[in-house]
Order: sequence, then C-alpha cells, then structure tokens
Amino acid sequence: MFVMPMACLLLMVSGQTPVYDVNDNPEGLVTYALRVLHSNDSEKFPRMISEVEAVLKKDLNSYYRERFSTILEELKSQQRAVDAKESFLKNLNPEVDKDLHLLRGFVQVNMYAGMDSFLAQRPRIEKSLENSFKPTKINKSNALLLRKALNDMDRLAELKQDPFKRAEAAKFFSLLENGTAAAEIPPDEKDQTGYLIHERQKAEMAKRLFGTASFAHFFILNSVLCSLQCECRMGKLTEVNLASEVEKELACFLQSDWNENVYIQRLNLMALANACLTERAKNHSRLKQIIQDLEELETSIHSPGHADFLYIDSYRLAMLSQQGLHEECIQEFQKIKPYNLAHFSQWEILTDIYLSVAKAYEAINKKDLSLDYQDLAFNACMQIPSRARLLTSWRISIAKDLRDKLANNKQWPQARSLEERCKLFGIGFEPLPKQAFE
Repeated sequence: MFVMPMACLLLMVSGQTPVYDVNDNPEGLVTYALRVLHSNDSEKFPRMISEVEAVLKKDLNSYYRERFSTILEELKSQQRAVDAKESFLKNLNPEVDKDLHLLRGFVQVNMYAGMDSFLAQRPRIEKSLENSFKPTKINKSNALLLRKALNDMDRLAELKQDPFKRAEAAKFFSLLENGTAAAEIPPDEKDQTGYLIHERQKAEMAKRLFGTASFAHFFILNSVLCSLQCECRMGKLTEVNLASEVEKELACFLQSDWNENVYIQRLNLMALANACLTERAKNHSRLKQIIQDLEELETSIHSPGHADFLYIDSYRLAMLSQQGLHEECIQEFQKIKPYNLAHFSQWEILTDIYLSVAKAYEAINKKDLSLDYQDLAFNACMQIPSRARLLTSWRISIAKDLRDKLANNKQWPQARSLEERCKLFGIGFEPLPKQAFE
C-alpha cells in the first residue's frame, strides 16, 4: 500500500512529483483524482492518468484496485474528449467562430448518444446563438445547423404527445445509439446493397419524424451518401449513376435554405468527385474543377495542411493513377504530412490513398515500395467497419493483390498466412495452387 498525505497533494497541485509510501492508505489519491475529474481540470488529466496507472502496478486490495480501475477508465475517456476537441479545432481558419463550430460538432456527436443527450444540448445552443459572430459562410452554416437542431428538439416535444410517434422516435435514437445487427440488414438488391437500403430506411424515418431537410435528415444523409459513393466507386454498384442518385438525395436541401450551406455543398461535391472517378462516368477535366472547388470550400474552414484535406488528396491521387501519371502521383503523395496519415481514421479514404501510391510504385517497377503500400492499404481497409457486407468485394480484391505481390516476391509463408487470416476475417478467397516446395 502507499500513503497520500496532504504534502503529496500539495506537490501534485504544484506540478511536482509526489513520493508515495507503499505502507499507507490510498484514499487520498482517490479523493484527489475524483476532484480532478469533477472539476474537469483537463490540464491535470495526463499527469493523473500516469499516477493512477503507476498505482495500479502496486500491491492493492480488490476494493482499491476496482476503484482505481474505474477512475482510470473515466480519466482516459475525458482525455479522449479533450484530444478530440483539440483535433477538431486545430488549424481552423481565423474567420471561423470556434464556439459555434465546436458546438455544431458536439450536437452531431450527441445524436449518437441518445435522445436525452441530444435534448440536453438545447441550453448551450440557445446561448451560443445569442452571441454575435462574424457573418462568414462557415459561421452562418454552423448557425443554420444549430437552428435546425433546435427545430428538431421542438418537434420531439410534439412527438412525445403521441404514444406511437414517441415510440418511433425512441426507436430512431436507439438505432443511432446501438447500431443494427448484421442479421437485421435487408438482403442486397440489384441496384442497392442491404446496408444502403437500411440507411435509406433510417433517412425516411428521419423525414417522417422531423420533416424533409431537417437536422436529423441531414445527419442520416451523410451516412447514406458515404455508403452510396463507396459502393458505386469501389463496391457492388458500379453501374449505378452516382451523380443522378446524389441529385435526387440532395434535391430537397439544394432547393431550400440549406442551399448555401457549406456542409451540403461539400456533400454534393464529394459525391460528384467520386462519380468522376467511376468507370461509368469518368471525367477528369470536370474532376479537376471539383477539386479546386473543394479546396476553396475546405479552406474556408481549415488552414491548408489540415488532415481534413486528405479526402481531396485521395481524389487527386486516384485521378493521376487513372491517367497513368505515376511519378506525379508519388510527388503529390510526398506532399502529405506523415502526421496526418498517422492520425487519420477515415479508413476508406486512407485505403484509397495507399492503393493509388502502391499502383504508382508498381508501374515504375519499385516492387518493394509497391508491396509496402499495398500492405498499408490492406491494414487500413481492415479497419473499415464491416457494416453488414459493405465493400466486401473491394476488401477481398485488396487482400488478393497483396497476396499476389507477396507470392511474386517469393514470400510464400506470408502469402499463405494472409490467405488464412482473410478466412478468419470473413473475406476468404481462392488460395493460390500449392507449390512444389510446400
């Protein structure tokens, strides 16, 4: 055991390292850690996490081990929230009102946390909208989303008066909070995957409950269009006219007060960029203009070099790869900050980037580098949530290409290991014929 006398507490407050006596009571550290948590003193979180982790390595009884484990989990959760906030606000354009921008993101996140968490944001939204802000496009866009969220909160109050509508609203938030089991996803159809059907059903539910072009409808539309773009460009729906589908999905927004909203415009341009990269509607000259428009739009939010530009980089690299401009593709990739790649978690985009680079190195006969980036692409694509068969064929093709590269490089044990791993991951494929030396 160890001691946590007042002298140690004072040392911690002053930023000095306290010294613990292993023969005394740990209650003092429990009290201090809870005080840090309850005061939300984020500057002390890293030090507190380190101290509690060190304590858990000591000889504790089961009571204190459980208490410190619980405290550590909460401290790490709070630290993740602080890190997410810092990342969200990092390198913002000086014209962006940080309070509005952060609150808009926070309200969207709280849609996933349940109805009560969503409704609890009302006081913060109302207070934020009372403050003056510079009338830039991005600030007006954030303010619009917050006003739309307030409208949905008002609508929820109405829905609660009807038992059937109240139950449907509860089901809607439960779907957001808990997701959907794979067994509950509908079967694929000719022009829709089961997951896309499911997301569109949620969008219809949002429209039915909150109205067309509501905050909830916009919230679900992000997922609908992400799934649609992925499947049209990389998955099963390569013959679907992506541009036409996006036009139908966005029509109610583009014909309303959402028309000048940065987020709706970005959704539209992203979908059109992906459409220009499909075999069905390949159009590089149009894509170049869309990339310029997206960069201008993104610059209104973030300073150049921010990780949020990576999706635009992915379009540029894919275009150069399709054009056979492999040296240029590699040069553009080398402009990306390694830090952004290492800390980016939109796995479809990261996979797409690494695939373009792998193809470029393959084309200029740098086989080892091609293998390295194919491996990075595979590892990134395996981080993509399976989401009931979404992008399964694309993931299999990436795995097979990696397996073939390993085999061509005479790395047969690694190739066989990959085949076995993919079986376990549920993306199995036909193995290469057994070799004479095996």
